[in-house]
Amino acid sequence: MAYYRILARDFDGEEDYSLVRRVTWRADDERAVRVFPNPVGGSALTVNWVSPEAERVNWHVYNTYGQEVRKGHVGAAAGANTVELAVDELPAGVYLLRLRSKDWDWTGSLVRR
Repeated sequence: MAYYRILARDFDGEEDYSLVRRVTWRADDERAVRVFPNPVGGSALTVNWVSPEAERVNWHVYNTYGQEVRKGHVGAAAGANTVELAVDELPAGVYLLRLRSKDWDWTGSLVRR
């Protein structure tokens, strides 16, 4: 749990604070995603995650401009899943990897050397 408030500063220098709000972060360790090696210098990136049920998982890779540069899908089984994504055609840079299913959405970064 964390607490926060926002400071709004106008162009004329006037400041105003919001009310203090409590935020509870949900620990979603059951769906924790591991991406390795990261940074990736070889031709494949390994992605591990746990699915509560058999489902279709769509994956997308975005460049720093937000453009989708790769996409695909995998059939995930209930339990632990591992997939290798070919990254040998990606130029060196920073990318976002997004995994999505019908009730789950995860985004993380990856670095291609």
